[in-house]
Amino acid sequence: FEPDWARSLSNYANRLSDNGRSEKALESAKQALDIYERLAEAKPERFEPDWARSLSNYANRLSDNGRSEKALVSAKQALDIYQRLAKSKPERFEPDWAMSLSNYANRLSENGRSEKALVSAKQALDIYQRLAEAKPERFEPDWAMSLSNYANLLSDNGRSEKALESAKQALDIRERLAKSKPERFEPDWAMSLSNYGSHLSDNGRSEEALESAKQALDIYERLAKAKPERFEPDWARSLSNYANLLSDNGRSDEALTSLSGASEIYGRWAEILPLKFGADYRISVLHQCFLIWLCGKDEWRQSLPDRSIPPAIQHSTRESAKVAFFDDFVRACLATVGTPAQSKLADDAQRKWYQLDSAMQRNFEDSLFIVAALVDKASLELPEGSPRTDWRGRFAAMVKRRHGHVPVWLQTAMSLLRVEFPST
Repeated sequence: FEPDWARSLSNYANRLSDNGRSEKALESAKQALDIYERLAEAKPERFEPDWARSLSNYANRLSDNGRSEKALVSAKQALDIYQRLAKSKPERFEPDWAMSLSNYANRLSENGRSEKALVSAKQALDIYQRLAEAKPERFEPDWAMSLSNYANLLSDNGRSEKALESAKQALDIRERLAKSKPERFEPDWAMSLSNYGSHLSDNGRSEEALESAKQALDIYERLAKAKPERFEPDWARSLSNYANLLSDNGRSDEALTSLSGASEIYGRWAEILPLKFGADYRISVLHQCFLIWLCGKDEWRQSLPDRSIPPAIQHSTRESAKVAFFDDFVRACLATVGTPAQSKLADDAQRKWYQLDSAMQRNFEDSLFIVAALVDKASLELPEGSPRTDWRGRFAAMVKRRHGHVPVWLQTAMSLLRVEFPST
């Protein structure tokens, strides 16, 4: 019965993770891993696949807890086992090898090793493509997932046009699948529409990005109204994404409406599952305050939460780091321009940005431009060893990557903060 015990521990770890209890999930995943490792050492021919699967699961739980380096080590162990198994029995283990390559690529990306991540993701993509061409009914969904993952890593490496091509391939597959089996594949289609919209935005095609995000939003809204317990969080994410793209196009009032809808949903779910949705709710409220300020209104003063981060968010190192950065970013923008208080908040935010993992740093790069510019403007004497940001160089690279397009909200924020707009 030990194998069953280990399987049950793994399942429990996944359910704990689904409920935002990341530390408890890590403990349960580690228990399962220890059992499978011992079983695999005694009977490798029977239990090595389970050990590899448990290593992958443990890597994901480590990642959830912000322990990205240890997650990378565990993911590599799983990959080595699956690669060896796949070479001896390809018909059985190649799909697991491809999945492990994708997982390893994501862990490499979290550790800032984006070029190596891209190589691993391409290996996974090649395997899934070959499998899908041989057995499309079984492996096309995996191929589409791998194309999306590869697109994201291409984008991380500054190859935005190639990323857009890969994201479009994934979208075309998922759209076709969704039209044949909507009850199974519509959520994937919506996810791919959101992803494609993000890559359109990265290429400076902001209006097209908005159209793609709106399609995704319409699907998620319909799904959420039919099955709220399953799809409301996805609907909230889609509303938030749509708000971001509306802001990119200078439609801040409409963005505020969309984000208010996301906050309402997140607030409801944060009451039910505070450990899972507390951070999403906090960030959506802070983002609302930022958009109210961007629209030139003062109502943000009544909406701004106090500085203390709720315990439900503090339990997760990764989530609390994200919220702590965004909290300081928003407060730096809302503070009185040119005051020491504003400079201090901007400096704190800049430091916290460097404490985020690589994936989160990319998500908040535009926010970094603002706080780094405020620190630069204040001519702060930073302590030795403090991070210093070449924000103008980063800004120029962003403008080039987006083919000359600068998000309108970013231009407006810099103007309100009286930051000199860099020449591009």
